[in-house]
Amino acid sequence: MAASNRRRFAEQRIASARHTWTEFLRAAEWLTSELKQLAEHDPQRAARIATDLRTQTRAMAEKLNTEDAERRPR
Repeated sequence: MAASNRRRFAEQRIASARHTWTEFLRAAEWLTSELKQLAEHDPQRAARIATDLRTQTRAMAEKLNTEDAERRPR
């Protein structure tokens, strides 16, 4: 699928989401799709980006988990 078609498809799916969570998941799917395409042409760059995104995602998850733990009664 051509890049412009992938973008159009992804943007339509994201725009049609009825819930914020669905919108987020569809955006993440698009990102995954683009990284997969990049990996076919430039695997090292795709790996660097994936590693950076993994680090950011884990940091955000840890932050949210810590905030949740602090809100809960002990």
